[in-house]
Amino acid sequence: MWASFALRHTAGLGVRTWRRLADRYGDPMGAVLAARRWVVDGVVSEKVAREFLSDSWRETARQEWDAVRDRGFALVLWTDPEYPQYLKEIAGPPLYLYRLGNPRLLQGPCVAVVGSRQVSDWGRAMAYDLGRDLSNAGVTVVSGMAKGVDRHAHLGAMTGIGASIAVLGTGPDRIYPPSNRDVFHTLTHGGLVITEFSPGVAPAAGNFPVRNRIISALGLGVVVVEARRKSGALITARQALEQGREVFAVTPPENAVGFEGCAELIDDGAIPVRSARDIVAELGPLLEAGLQGKSRKTGAKARGKPTLGRSGPPDTNGLQKTSDKYYQDGRKTISPDSSSENLKQTLSRALTLPASVGDDGLSLLSTMEDGAVVHVDELAERLEWDVSRVSRVLLLLEMEGLVKQWPGMRYSKGT
Repeated sequence: MWASFALRHTAGLGVRTWRRLADRYGDPMGAVLAARRWVVDGVVSEKVAREFLSDSWRETARQEWDAVRDRGFALVLWTDPEYPQYLKEIAGPPLYLYRLGNPRLLQGPCVAVVGSRQVSDWGRAMAYDLGRDLSNAGVTVVSGMAKGVDRHAHLGAMTGIGASIAVLGTGPDRIYPPSNRDVFHTLTHGGLVITEFSPGVAPAAGNFPVRNRIISALGLGVVVVEARRKSGALITARQALEQGREVFAVTPPENAVGFEGCAELIDDGAIPVRSARDIVAELGPLLEAGLQGKSRKTGAKARGKPTLGRSGPPDTNGLQKTSDKYYQDGRKTISPDSSSENLKQTLSRALTLPASVGDDGLSLLSTMEDGAVVHVDELAERLEWDVSRVSRVLLLLEMEGLVKQWPGMRYSKGT
């Protein structure tokens, strides 16, 4: 942590210079120990190297150290397992992140939802619905906790199965805008708030474009809900393109004012969307790659639309709810603890399983009875998983047609 603070408070050493140091020396401590070789190794200018070796950073680094110690702030350091690999891949990653809430959300599949602060009633409702529906699909919603679209995307996401991450443009001890105090406290108790800015850093115009690169980097894609031509959300969209992320823009209502930025994005090749269903369909292979522990770079365009419809439930008359430890597949009793190979052999008698179904998918399918409809909470209880994990696996299986979703977050086996 001290090495990180030393680098952060060295004048002239920005995030892109830190990127070069990380590539050459691996981590902050390695970079600090090699400081006298920076110029020889060609990674830092002589001016910046002299600045670091002069110890001019020491006083302000000590102030940040004391603030962390005295106020109990938690950090995610470059070397911590919670630091997102996706964030490490961008050109200017932060050295560390302050965090309030659940850092495990940084590892899950995320989608950024952004837009104007001055938002219409239609845009406000759309942001909320997108946040809620993405969350119910097991996707974490990332935004910037600003007024307007950000606020309602966060609130919608926190009503769903999943959660939400806010990326601040201030220090971790500053709630901005103050009107979002309720959002801040909701996220710190059930989601996550992160920032690269030190304690005490006030909101400043230059901070927000800087933090936008983190918003776009954490997500598989960025969705612009409502934006004028010069909206800050368009900066996030541009950064997403530079980082190789998908860019989506909500199709504006007819004759609507305030959506000019969305219309331009669509004209420039952004993917037009009207609902979370469209986003999930497009990101399907990337979500699948994330569930199987693959790099997002291996993802491709969606092969087809998942079935996320809300058609009526099947006739459940005569169906008996099973709460036994073991579940019947129609031929023999199998345990959730059975080996993956045994599960695959058993399940393949009734279903044709694609190669993309991993161990989690097999375990989940083994707990579902043919013809029965079961709530996502009960599946989580049977498997002893958190609900977000169950929801993400269900999403993968649903895209393959192996499960079907019914109203009320209930599921049955597919065909």
